Amino acid sequence: MIPFVDIHTHFKNNDADVISVLNISQQGFIMQNTPPQYFSAGLHPWFLSKANFETDFNKLTQLIDNQSVIFLGECGLDRLKGEELAFQTQVFEAQIRLAESKSKPVMIHCVKAFNEIIAIKKRLKPRVPLIIHGFNQNRTILYNLIKNDFYISIGTLILKKESNAAQALDIIPHNRLFFETDDMDMSIKAVYEKAAEVLNMDLAGLKKIIFDNFNRILTSESPV
Repeated sequence: MIPFVDIHTHFKNNDADVISVLNISQQGFIMQNTPPQYFSAGLHPWFLSKANFETDFNKLTQLIDNQSVIFLGECGLDRLKGEELAFQTQVFEAQIRLAESKSKPVMIHCVKAFNEIIAIKKRLKPRVPLIIHGFNQNRTILYNLIKNDFYISIGTLILKKESNAAQALDIIPHNRLFFETDDMDMSIKAVYEKAAEVLNMDLAGLKKIIFDNFNRILTSESPV
């Protein structure tokens, strides 16, 4: 049976038919030997500290070698919260380079800084897949991200018919698409079911597409 994939969550999942990737930030770099089997680890822009950066980055560097940590992140840029953008950019670029050295896909948090994220990708030219998590932006931003080979993860806002996430779904190439629950304590199955309805697609077929995408980014440094 093809499982559901929750590409980014803050809650442990015990459903046998769900693969979930549990996010851990510098606030809690602690691994747990319980489901889910997979983790993402990164320095979140909200919790950055100039005083603690070296310590936090060293911890991340050690943690990223764990085989259960399949993504680096979430990391990124946020104009509305956290340290000044220049420092966030410095830390984000350091994490991109670390991810590249370890061949780990990157889960990106971005608030009002998409031009900067795209510019960094163009400049650093990472080969590892870059995933924008919790996408809920307008179509202009989406087109720009797709043109620059980002993956797009859609979350629970798809359940709101008029949300940008719901409106964007039919534009995202199927081989660039993921789903997530992020910080909402709910089943990823509801997101899949709504996405299948919006796309007028069989649920089993949608599950296969996302599962194939998941396997592909874990075995290839280059987006396709």
